[in-house]
Amino acid sequence: MKTKSVFLYLAFMFIISISSVVFSSYNTRGYASRVSVSYFSEVIVTINSIENISSTTADFNYNVRVINTGDDKIRITETGANVSKIPLTKAPAGPPKKFIGRATTGNDYKTKLTGLLPGTKYYVTAYAISSGGTVQSTKQVFETKPN
Repeated sequence: MKTKSVFLYLAFMFIISISSVVFSSYNTRGYASRVSVSYFSEVIVTINSIENISSTTADFNYNVRVINTGDDKIRITETGANVSKIPLTKAPAGPPKKFIGRATTGNDYKTKLTGLLPGTKYYVTAYAISSGGTVQSTKQVFETKPN
């Protein structure tokens, strides 16, 4: 009985000593040298304001922010506003009127919406065209002043 206990004790100690060698050799290997990092680019378009609304014009202010990580940088080629009297959907019945924007400061852009009809409800989105495609903001609704 005593030899059986001694044998179990020695077997237990052997397993512990082997496992500590295995774990310590595992921890010293350079597995962290193969870390993969994912890169992405994103364009975010938001409407800041629609101001100075008259019976035929309005000032449209929006923001285009580009987030680039990695080597494949996105470049904005055009920004502006899409304006329609029909609610803008993914496939509008007719093409909306397009206004090209111009940069004011930093990521902020502005365009003057002209040729609008008095007392009319309009749906507007800001957009940005880049090498990655076209991105639009959520839509805003405004109404021109009556004559």
